[in-house]
Amino acid sequence: MLQSWNKFCFTSGYIEVSLSLPGPNEETQGYWPGVWTMGNLGRPGYGATTDGTWPYSYDACDVGTFPNQTWSNHSGPAAALHTDQGRAKYNFELSWLAGQKLSACTCPGEDHPGPDVSKGRGAPEIDVLEAQKNKLGPGAKVSQSAQFAPFSHDYVYDNTTATSFNIFNAAITQANTYHGSAVQQAVSGLTDLPPSIFNGTGGQFSTFGFEYWANPKNRPEGYIEWQVGGTPSLYMSAAAVTADQGVGGSGVSDRLIPEEPMSIVLNLAISESFQNVDLTSMTFPAELLIDYVRVYQRDGHENVGCNPKDYPTTDYINRHLDAYTNANLTGWNTGTSAGTAGAGYSFPKNSMFSFTYNPRTRGLISSPSPRTQPPPTLHPTVVAPYPVIIFPYNESQSSHHLIHPPPCTRPLHPYHPHHPPLHLSPPRLRKHQHTCSATLSLPLRSNVTNHLSSRTLLQFGALGAKQASV
Repeated sequence: MLQSWNKFCFTSGYIEVSLSLPGPNEETQGYWPGVWTMGNLGRPGYGATTDGTWPYSYDACDVGTFPNQTWSNHSGPAAALHTDQGRAKYNFELSWLAGQKLSACTCPGEDHPGPDVSKGRGAPEIDVLEAQKNKLGPGAKVSQSAQFAPFSHDYVYDNTTATSFNIFNAAITQANTYHGSAVQQAVSGLTDLPPSIFNGTGGQFSTFGFEYWANPKNRPEGYIEWQVGGTPSLYMSAAAVTADQGVGGSGVSDRLIPEEPMSIVLNLAISESFQNVDLTSMTFPAELLIDYVRVYQRDGHENVGCNPKDYPTTDYINRHLDAYTNANLTGWNTGTSAGTAGAGYSFPKNSMFSFTYNPRTRGLISSPSPRTQPPPTLHPTVVAPYPVIIFPYNESQSSHHLIHPPPCTRPLHPYHPHHPPLHLSPPRLRKHQHTCSATLSLPLRSNVTNHLSSRTLLQFGALGAKQASV
């Protein structure tokens, strides 16, 4: 796994990666190549740090912050107690998350990253891509998605209008039928992959990316738009994940297009939790080849760094270094249960929840108030976004310098004429290189927090550089 956690983060912008996928051809099934972004309060691969933070993107103080999204007496909401879209291993319940650890309900004086305890914080996730075998026929697909918590009833999102959710070309892109489980809600699309992108069928490089815009002062204008091969594939706006407080709803408020500083992750793994592993269709060694990773931001809206003043992370991370440096710790709390090891901390007290639990030992941390019932039995929580096998990265295979990045012109978007997403079509854009500002070529794993200007903010990788080997 190669990641920029706590070294390079960005808030709002366009990220693009050029890569070639592992495997002999498009029928390979078993690899899990992924490129994604996550809020810096969660460190990928360090389960204690994602316990109660992933994939929360939430700034309301209500039942959405509670363990399992249920009231303190565990009597509802009904949508949280049962969902027909759930899974038997989760008892068909809506959520098995531990609750939003760093919620807008945090009591004064409790452990919170700031800037004050009334701001909901988390580790949201937006995926550039995850490649997989087509489950419904021949060929391969790329999944592009955003993960959210808390969840709406049955994991539904608004896809009734093109301004909330849009597929640009239905001939090659479909809405993913997977909308989530008890550990995440997903807004996702699946796009056909060209056979030539695989190592064994030519190994041609193709681009994938997304632009997202989050404005804490005007949250409804937020959106995410993905692209494959320089062509827009999928779009969602903040309207897709608004409040679910009607009859039959889960009672949650708006989920947010991520406002946290986002780090970048590139990974190649194998896991049955992603897709069935068919060793007969795989070849070894297998390589996820990265040409480049580039990040752009709008002129006048540069926001680079993992510790922005409105969403600080540094002091909080430094106060909990054992959780952020010990990958064997899979839970935040002191107690342990089967398969978990606690980091020794407690969840902050929630002002809307009359008592708090240790969700791993199912034990009471503080006494319930007289007006509440005894605490319900909580389910074990899932804390790691990807319970996968991670293979080492051979840094000696990397190159330290890059070709010049593409330029940054922005055709208008029909739904956001004032804030158009980037439609990066390489043939058209290369002739406008003068529109870009200064660029910076960086070695892999560089500590990048400043010296960055205008839209071109980060590049790493090199043609043929190997991200991971199996």
